[in-house]
Amino acid sequence: MDMNSSSLAYAAHRIERYQPQIYQQNILRPISEHTAAIDKFDSIAINYLLYCLPGRQPSKAVVFKHLKTLMKPGATLFDATILLGSAPRRGTAQQLMKLNNRKGIFSNQHDYLKDLETGINQYFESARIEMRGCVALFSAQCPTKK
Repeated sequence: MDMNSSSLAYAAHRIERYQPQIYQQNILRPISEHTAAIDKFDSIAINYLLYCLPGRQPSKAVVFKHLKTLMKPGATLFDATILLGSAPRRGTAQQLMKLNNRKGIFSNQHDYLKDLETGINQYFESARIEMRGCVALFSAQCPTKK
């Protein structure tokens, strides 16, 4: 799933032996009807997506709401994202992030750990975040049916 058809085509070609299903979707908007009709997932990975999405971290939390509609009970969402805000980083990494933010490749100049925690906890009951330098690794789990 991606909003860029070129990215989808490239990824689908690289893993064509697995016969992937592809969906063009802006994840900041509600899941479209044709995408919502697909089978629910046991896990969803969105690695290194959030820091590229436009806006501040709190507005990016809607991604969790949208993806949750595609998850089975007990399913896990996991991600790695680069935080800029208060996260530690070396001089070279800081310069590279500033450059990528200026070019519009990144949009993480206001992404803070506390906002990420708040966003995840808004939509999931169980979440875990671990910082590795300026990278936040996290997972969140949907509740299982009782």
